[in-house]
Amino acid sequence: PELALDDTDFERQWVRLGSLGPELSIESISLSDDHVSPSTKVEIEVIILNKGGSTDSPFKVAFFAGDTEKPFETINIAGIGENERVIVSTIWKAEEVDRVRVVVDYENFIVEVNDADNSAEHSIDVAYSKYFGWIDAPRENPLTWIFIILTLITVTVVISIASKTSLDFSDGALQEDYGWENEEDEEDLDDLEHEDY
Repeated sequence: PELALDDTDFERQWVRLGSLGPELSIESISLSDDHVSPSTKVEIEVIILNKGGSTDSPFKVAFFAGDTEKPFETINIAGIGENERVIVSTIWKAEEVDRVRVVVDYENFIVEVNDADNSAEHSIDVAYSKYFGWIDAPRENPLTWIFIILTLITVTVVISIASKTSLDFSDGALQEDYGWENEEDEEDLDDLEHEDY
């Protein structure tokens, strides 16, 4: 940093001497769902920022669940330019942990002045027991659930009306409904009446 003796404008500045090396950091971590239940799939998206010079050296981005030392996912990055941002994402099968952690340059391949900002965390709220994450779906997607409910009601009403107004095409159904009788039956009745007299 700028020496206090040279700081005549009372605004401390960083003085860069010689070549500038890469300086990796995690700008942000976002999850597709912060309220999870174990075994549900959650997308984790990370924005990696290089505040220093460019590098062609490959490095790894590692994802950890809770306090575990073994990453559940590792992604290779071929290199990063000066002031470049790289978006890295993965799918995590949720566990009962309180946070996820992301480490850029996991195996420390890149020489940096400051490695303290190579790691970041995002808190997790395990809100439901295993396989009960669907309970939170109506809150997150209300329009979808309203459409599903209205569709079910409409289909039920249409089926009910259709079953009550449908015609019965079975034998003799029309004759009973409209009072039609078979002509042969009428002739038989007339013959019986004549025989009685």
